Amino acid sequence: MRLSFVAVLRIAPGGRGFKAPRNHNHTSTRAIALTAKSPSANVLPPSTNGIQPGCSQRNAHSYLRAFNRNFTRALVYGSTRTRAPLTHPHSGMSRVHLDPAGISSSSRFLSTRTSPEQCDSENLALYGGTDVASATVLTAQHQGPSQNVGSAESQKPSTSAAPAKAPSKFTVRHMAQKHRKREPITMLTAYDCPSARAADRAGVDIILVGDSVGMVVLGHEDTVSVTMDQMVHHCAAVAAAKPAHSMVLGDLPFGSYLTVESALHNAARLLKEGRVDAVKLEGGRRSAHLVRALTDAGIVVIGHVGLCPQAASSVGGFRVQGRTASEAQALLEDALALQEAGASAVVLEMVPEQVARLVSQRLGVPTIGIGAGVHTGGQVLVWHDTLGLYPNPPRFVRQYDDLASQIDSALRGYVDDVRERRFPSVEHSTVLSKDQWQRVATQLGVEEETLDQEAPGQKPDDQQPSQKHGQQEPSQKQEEPQLHEKDEPVVVDWSASAEQQRLCLGRPFVPSRFAVVGGGSLGSLMAARLALTEQTTLVSSHLDHLQAVSAHGLYVQRPSSKATVDEATASLDTLVRPERINTISSMQLIAPTTTMATTTTTTTPDAGSEVGCVAGSAQSTLPFPLPPAAARHQTVLLLTSGERTQAALRYLPQLLSDDGMVVTMQNGLGNEDLVAAVVGRERVLVAVTNQAAMLHSPGRVIHTGTQGETVLLPLPSQVDYAASLAAQLNRAGVPTRVESDQRRAAVVRWRKLCVNAAINPLTALLDVRNGALTDEPSLRELLRSVVHEVAAVARCETGEQFDDDELLEEVLRISRVTAPNRSSMLRALTSGRATEINQINGSVAKLAQKHGIAAPVNHMLTTMVRSASSLSNNQHAAAMRARSYSSTAAASPSLQVLKSVHEVRAFRRAADSNRRSVGFVPTMGALHDGHLQLVKEANRQCDQVVASIFVNPRQFAAHEDLDTYPRRVEEDCARLAATRCVDAVFVPGVEEIYPQHPPSATFVDIDGIDQVGEGARRPGFFRGVATVCSILFNIVRPDAVFFGQKDALQCAVIRRMVRDLHMGIDVNVVPTVRESSGLAMSSRNAYLTADERARAPLLYRALRHAQEQLTAAGSLTADQVHTLVAGELSTDPGMQLEYVHLFDWQTGETVCGEQFLFAPTHPRHQPVTITAAVGLGGKRLLDNVLIV
Repeated sequence: MRLSFVAVLRIAPGGRGFKAPRNHNHTSTRAIALTAKSPSANVLPPSTNGIQPGCSQRNAHSYLRAFNRNFTRALVYGSTRTRAPLTHPHSGMSRVHLDPAGISSSSRFLSTRTSPEQCDSENLALYGGTDVASATVLTAQHQGPSQNVGSAESQKPSTSAAPAKAPSKFTVRHMAQKHRKREPITMLTAYDCPSARAADRAGVDIILVGDSVGMVVLGHEDTVSVTMDQMVHHCAAVAAAKPAHSMVLGDLPFGSYLTVESALHNAARLLKEGRVDAVKLEGGRRSAHLVRALTDAGIVVIGHVGLCPQAASSVGGFRVQGRTASEAQALLEDALALQEAGASAVVLEMVPEQVARLVSQRLGVPTIGIGAGVHTGGQVLVWHDTLGLYPNPPRFVRQYDDLASQIDSALRGYVDDVRERRFPSVEHSTVLSKDQWQRVATQLGVEEETLDQEAPGQKPDDQQPSQKHGQQEPSQKQEEPQLHEKDEPVVVDWSASAEQQRLCLGRPFVPSRFAVVGGGSLGSLMAARLALTEQTTLVSSHLDHLQAVSAHGLYVQRPSSKATVDEATASLDTLVRPERINTISSMQLIAPTTTMATTTTTTTPDAGSEVGCVAGSAQSTLPFPLPPAAARHQTVLLLTSGERTQAALRYLPQLLSDDGMVVTMQNGLGNEDLVAAVVGRERVLVAVTNQAAMLHSPGRVIHTGTQGETVLLPLPSQVDYAASLAAQLNRAGVPTRVESDQRRAAVVRWRKLCVNAAINPLTALLDVRNGALTDEPSLRELLRSVVHEVAAVARCETGEQFDDDELLEEVLRISRVTAPNRSSMLRALTSGRATEINQINGSVAKLAQKHGIAAPVNHMLTTMVRSASSLSNNQHAAAMRARSYSSTAAASPSLQVLKSVHEVRAFRRAADSNRRSVGFVPTMGALHDGHLQLVKEANRQCDQVVASIFVNPRQFAAHEDLDTYPRRVEEDCARLAATRCVDAVFVPGVEEIYPQHPPSATFVDIDGIDQVGEGARRPGFFRGVATVCSILFNIVRPDAVFFGQKDALQCAVIRRMVRDLHMGIDVNVVPTVRESSGLAMSSRNAYLTADERARAPLLYRALRHAQEQLTAAGSLTADQVHTLVAGELSTDPGMQLEYVHLFDWQTGETVCGEQFLFAPTHPRHQPVTITAAVGLGGKRLLDNVLIV
């Protein structure tokens, strides 16, 4: 049983506090023991010294020390800045109660050796008087509501005042409370109002206005030169943000606290002029007397030990402190001295983790670490280091974003737009009408000819693409491209005509320095990263990928710690706007868009070429442009797989400037020789990269190998160029270094070849992801054999030593890092394309034969992959092609129809045993082309696909069409089977999904969804959708699910449910499939008459009109969008508008009233959906557009 007692905190002259026993009438110094302690405990003997009999020795310690004035004031008032007088409970004035949860943290310091368990039961109530202020500490066991603790007088509640609310502002009391609960304290620097507001919104506990402002803002080499006036200036800027939560802490700069007087004066300036809540100063024992003076003056102080930047020169620079036993002991003594002097917390900078942990355990106040490990009471980082705004940050810094590259990109865009007169455009300008301008010009005496030549926003004549005054002679025609002879690549002399420069979306080709050839996963990643810093061109044969990039931009995502990216592990990391990337089809480079008078057939050098065949006399419909000859690229990054190199060489001269460089980042050996035959060896730079990515879907790439690096291996004449390129790639977020030593460069290249030779062929032949190689112990010996042979050949080729075990560990590490990826060789094999086996294992086998080394495993793997590739007409190969990113229709196993939960789970277990990912498409039947697009997308992303057909009664209201909803299960199954994309279809009965029929009261409810839009129109609908989806997800256990954008709010509901319930499923939304008229495909379109079907597309046109107006204006309010949609729909009196609902695309959060929507080009843009519902002839139509 724990001892319970009552004590008071007495304030002596000067403001120091002392804990003393207390009795009923506040006059006796002898306290009353309320509960006896267990006889077996270590207690004090009965005495008459005022401490109750039976008090423990460690608790008695708290009676033998003084509390500094600052801490005493915090205990009594709850703040160090409170100046209100205390009141006495017997004087008839109000009795003050403090929040027990907050007070318990303060009472922890009444005994520096009281355990947290003892502190949990303490409550503090404050009393006061005119002569001596007393704080009563009630320590009780809380044995029950009837337990009597203290006298009746002390238990009597006050009726004169209500309990005071705990402040939301972070104070020393909250800091002590967090420390007691072992909750980390967050501290971040800020130096101005906007950054302080951002930190406060993020929930940062303490905003530090540090003297680091001298280095990161003012450009000084150190912090010593920062003045007191500068600190006051920046503190006031931060305080102007009026943080609702964060405490503002100001640094005392070097030289501002050399004496007690100067410390008091300058700390007072920070509080009065800078409006900070507390101050920080550096130094341990040497500064303890200053801390004591400041706290005695009522100023909250946080100390700073370890590396003190203001005194860094005296310890040999910025180096770790506390490495030796003597240094660690001195550091501990410094921290204890600051605590004893009254510091509320202590910052530990650049201290070994073990030492920081020891100091944190010995102190009774929180420690805030920076470069001190994870065991401190909190962490602090510098704003600019955290956001990537300061070059070469310290090693202990974690950079949470790279804003520098994004800012550079934005500013370059601004400069380019101004220079090219793209900004300001009409929407950013006020332009007088022609009549108004003529009147003004006439009054000012400006001639009409001058007006024509210098019209606002018009380029000078020499910059216009056409004749003078922007008019072209009618007789003048663009010269037709000159076609070469038959069977030769069609090469054109690019001109700068506006027509040839236009993209499919009407955007002009923007000259760029970089072109990336290869639109696969790694090529798309490199293009996206480079586009963050400057304009970039992406060349690929994947038309659907290029169309997505051109329309919506390129999403680069980072996976979470989970191994399978098909699960909902990828969160949006970076969106590269479409205007930052030129998209060019490699097929158009061979046969550009033109009307050909004769049949021209372009063949490819091998079956694996990405170019394909373009033939016929019809006009090509490829929508991508050809860049003008003057805009060819200084650097072309070749990121195609090895077997596509020959095809890329056919159009490489059309992309590369006369003095440009080709950087080959391809797997295997020999690719640079092929390129050199076209452009010369001096213009070919070899590079290897351990970056890894996977192309999740068109326009979306997942950066899986985020810890990899790219190494440039230049010839001696290429070193300067390589250094410049490495700097550019690093700015773009691609970690890159240059290895100019030829011997070390050879080692780097062979290590990379060893990884490819081990991983690529095995994953291709076994049809598994990279991570499967580490999961299967039986493959370890096979990997070891491959590595042993590669290492033997590498030794002969380079003369360097290669350790087999080290290389094997590197292979296994890469397999783990890229576990969710499919190797490039596997993707080629499953799509029926030629593989790069000749450049990888084939090269190893050939060089082994040259040196007389046995390499049977590499020879075997080469033969097997070649054989598998040649069997493209085999049924197994055809079935594999059906799972490919770019596959066409292929043979597929017969469709399994599953009718019970047991059958579905048996199917799922088989998929798990084969390590196959499962995609799921839930439907209610009555399938149309929109549903089929969902299963095709699921088939492209996942190894196996399950669809369901279930008309869910829970999402129909009593007056809706549950009974008449079209049901044609056999026809739907036949359509699914015909796609060859679905492995199984789940067709359950109502009793299978809802065993308690009619349905029981178990629901999944999404809070607030029934208040607006479709939810308000159909109460209970989304509850039914969420419930049935959660049941189906639990039955099928998919890795990914696929929904159509047409039901946009439903997609947001599913995303929210998956996130909130931690289902670990990747939710994919596929764009709406429309009829040629623009009408969104829907099962209920069958209800429309011919006349209604002809009128129905007006809904989509109205939404598109609002979308176009938003793009033109840059921003509109939600009410303005509603008015635009309603105005368009009013042209058909028979179409009754039910609602226009605007919501966040990801979260479903409503945007309404005067809230603004921003165009995609606006820096404040967030993806928003505009959805609307109308009534037409008794039927309901729903549609939406996505602003992204």
